[in-house]
Amino acid sequence: MPPPVGIRKRAFAAFVSRVLRTAQEDRGWSIPKVAEMAGISNPTIYRWRDGDWVKAPSPDAVVAFCDALDINPQHAFAILWPGKDAPPPPPEPAPLDRDIELIARRLRDPNVSEAEKTSIRGTLQFLLGRTSSPAA
Repeated sequence: MPPPVGIRKRAFAAFVSRVLRTAQEDRGWSIPKVAEMAGISNPTIYRWRDGDWVKAPSPDAVVAFCDALDINPQHAFAILWPGKDAPPPPPEPAPLDRDIELIARRLRDPNVSEAEKTSIRGTLQFLLGRTSSPAA
């Protein structure tokens, strides 16, 4: 039996909050910008983020939202429409320390040179007390 609607609502709200936060931090996109890029309304995104919906989100709107943010919609679908034997959705990951988030964002940024990324990784390895990179 799939998890109750209330659990799925909370899990989807946490998912939407997390991806909106990432869109803001990585791209500088506000909710209105995400809504514009996805072709859905601002109030819809606010309702999803707040878990304040009566009727489940439309699959087409979820796909548009995920596509606008370059996210695989299967993640959202697994939360909203799990199979009958699916376990409850896992909890959202605990937020990372702000400095760790900034380092990760810098390493993902396509505008940061490979030389700078190599330097960041080398510094992290030094701080961790390693003399060589972990095996790939």
